[in-house]
Amino acid sequence: TSAGTASPKAAASAAVSSTPTTGSSTASGVTMGIGDSIMFGSKSALEKVINGIKIDAVVGRQASEAFKIIRQLKASNSLPNTLLLGVGTNGAIDPKDFRAILTDLSGLSRIVLVTNRAPRPWIAGNNKLIAQVAGQFKNVSVVDWFSKSNDDPSLFVKDEIHLSPKGVKLYVSLVGAA
Repeated sequence: TSAGTASPKAAASAAVSSTPTTGSSTASGVTMGIGDSIMFGSKSALEKVINGIKIDAVVGRQASEAFKIIRQLKASNSLPNTLLLGVGTNGAIDPKDFRAILTDLSGLSRIVLVTNRAPRPWIAGNNKLIAQVAGQFKNVSVVDWFSKSNDDPSLFVKDEIHLSPKGVKLYVSLVGAA
């Protein structure tokens, strides 16, 4: 982290003051985020920016594990009205499974997908898939984290994957505005 970078709490406060609230309230629940360690590391800031969001994010989560959770939520009639999905950092997203899950979620009001950034060989393929498939669904939008975080190493910690406080602030502001 470079000198002068705000603490995570300060970054979250700044994001809160500059980002609109986009939470929803439905019979089946509020906005939900399902993701990997990138979302996990941004959880408290996301909760401050997106009113009522529930986050289910864990370190090392594969897309296939997130899709299982989504299927369980659907089976129990517990899907939120709006879903934030941030997976793909830890491995390739299966195209057939990805299309199937988005088709299953065609009844949701909104699905927000977040592209990936990591020095891993599957990232370019995941991002291409996210962009291509998102365009096939009216209720899907994309936060292009890959492009928005390009050329700014101060957004990341040493591993070039996980977010610095400055990275959390940008990630949350982009997701909150989506």
